Amino acid sequence: MATIKTIDDEQDTGITYYFGQELSENRISIEEYTKQIENVKKEDVVHIANQVAIHTIYFLKN
Repeated sequence: MATIKTIDDEQDTGITYYFGQELSENRISIEEYTKQIENVKKEDVVHIANQVAIHTIYFLKN
């Protein structure tokens, strides 16, 4: 959460945040974004995690 609260402190971070909003057409203030994150419950994370499926597996070798 500390990282989100410092978005306005650094120019490049702020630009990245607001540019992402332009691309996604999702306009939300940093304060509202923070509130939404604070309202996420464990059950919400578990629900989404149960919907994730492995798409690709990579094996790295020498």
